[in-house]
Amino acid sequence: MPVPASQIVEWLDRLIEERIRMEAVHSKREELLKRNIGKDLIQSSIEESQKKIARAKTELTSLFERLEQK
Repeated sequence: MPVPASQIVEWLDRLIEERIRMEAVHSKREELLKRNIGKDLIQSSIEESQKKIARAKTELTSLFERLEQK
């Protein structure tokens, strides 16, 4: 069953959004620490983004493998 192009676009959009979110946390790290936002919270936010990015990449890889088999 073919995957709709809209689903591919959605996965790519999720990847981009999470990457931007993770980079924003990285770039504002010092500012967040000054506001007493704990290092653990910052790190967990970064790790959460990394997991979401990895999950989306896995889904895309699986999708492309299925498309190659057809």
